[in-house]
Amino acid sequence: MTKISMMAKKSVFLFFLLSNFVLFLNLTAEEKLIFAVTLIRHGDRTPTHDIGSDPYNWDIGKGELTALGMNQQNELGFELRKRYIDKFKLLSPKYVNNEIYARSTDFNRTIQSAESLLSGLYPLGLGPVLTNGTPALPAAYQPIPIRTLPVPLDNLLLAHDAQIDKFNNMCQKYVYSSDEWKVEESKYLGKFKNWSSIFGSNVQSIKDLLNIGDNLNVRERNGVPFPKGLSDEEAKTIIYLSDWLQAQQFKPKQIGNFFGNEFLVKLRDDMQKTINNTQQYKYILYSGHDSSILPVMSALGVPLDLNPPYASHIDFELYREDNSYYVQVLFNGNSIVLPGEDMSKCSFEDFSKIVETSKPIE
Repeated sequence: MTKISMMAKKSVFLFFLLSNFVLFLNLTAEEKLIFAVTLIRHGDRTPTHDIGSDPYNWDIGKGELTALGMNQQNELGFELRKRYIDKFKLLSPKYVNNEIYARSTDFNRTIQSAESLLSGLYPLGLGPVLTNGTPALPAAYQPIPIRTLPVPLDNLLLAHDAQIDKFNNMCQKYVYSSDEWKVEESKYLGKFKNWSSIFGSNVQSIKDLLNIGDNLNVRERNGVPFPKGLSDEEAKTIIYLSDWLQAQQFKPKQIGNFFGNEFLVKLRDDMQKTINNTQQYKYILYSGHDSSILPVMSALGVPLDLNPPYASHIDFELYREDNSYYVQVLFNGNSIVLPGEDMSKCSFEDFSKIVETSKPIE
């Protein structure tokens, strides 16, 4: 064997060893998901307000979760199971009571949304069994506790409702008087008289179209006719405008901070407990509203341009790599790059600084 071939064999052997060593380092330094929080908007619901000229009798009542809404959340639960149980092994395949904490606002639609999601996260067949091996509940259903607080006390998920007067005053100061709002309103001034006649209510501002647009949105999804005299094009315009209006009310940082800071502080503190090994839970689910998601996104410095659709969700994930900790935020499954960052994951220290910037300004 020539010296050249011997050297070639040694080179190949050394390359093999080096490659495996690098692979070993990558495996040992792999990030591990150690804690996650999901904040959801409830699923599809019936309207919360009637249209005066054309009220519709919803069999389940106003503001209630529909069958579609239940299905949306159940599907989301299945997706979260794939991520947090199958992929990242954060949670056990079967429910363990000290791994999950679930909290909802005190509304039927949000409580049922949480129940629907959790039934996807832990589907039928995984529930407890009796000593004789038969399911404790039909179809081996797994009940999971869901906590609530009365609306006036829920500053974490319902700060908007709990402090509605403050919210209205801040909107008057930062939103309704803004140039952007005035420009948008000027586009529709000529339609207010006709719309007032069609809807049986006095439309004097685009703000008066918020609840009307929501009602039209629900009607469109559920096959309920629009009020007489309203064209499909006008209906779509008002639906879009309603989504834009709702998001604009939370877009100013002053409003986002005031109504989203408490959630972010609680989130950061729970992450810190995980790092300190004092956090009891691995996963926390919060079931709320558009008014729960919008201020949090605004306080993070990434406000939404339009209202989050039904069953929208923000996922906050804490990863450990050796002795370092990283945070990733996802909105509806898409990673978000936070202000001041150039990647979707940022250090826990940087995330904590972002939370500090969410302190109420007034």
